[in-house]
Formats: sequence, C-alpha cells, structure tokens
Amino acid sequence: MAQFRIAEIHQDADLTVLVVESFEIHQTRTKNACSLFVQCEPVAVVVCRKGDTQAFDMQAQSIDIDELTQKIPQLRQQLPGQ
Repeated sequence: MAQFRIAEIHQDADLTVLVVESFEIHQTRTKNACSLFVQCEPVAVVVCRKGDTQAFDMQAQSIDIDELTQKIPQLRQQLPGQ
C-alpha cells in the first residue's frame, strides 16, 4: 500500500511550494536472504500564495486541492495557514 510524504521545497514571504511523493516499501525474508524494494515517485506539486492554493500533477495538469487533501489528509496540515 502506498504511503505519502510531503516536503516543503521552497518558502518565502509570498510563496510556499510543497512536493507530494508516493512511496512503497516491500520487504521479503527467507531463511538465507533478505530483499528490500523501495519505490518513490512524485505525485503532485502544491503552490501556495496568500489566499490561493493550487495543485498540479506531474503532467502540469491542475488537480482539485480538495480532492487531493481527501486522498492525502496529512497534506491539509502542511498547507500554510492551516
């Protein structure tokens, strides 16, 4: 199951930019070996300005911020002013 992490990659007085990444960790153990597979990929970029928050997918298409925060609840906590 994919988990999400959010990182602030830019912040100044007028603008905050967040990146949303999806990651999965798969681990297998046998008697003689252990394997680990980690996959991480960007999902969205969120651009926050005073009074305006926009989200974009990796094809630069606009995403509804409410739908994105429903899918990734921890995102709302990281939005400026929340």
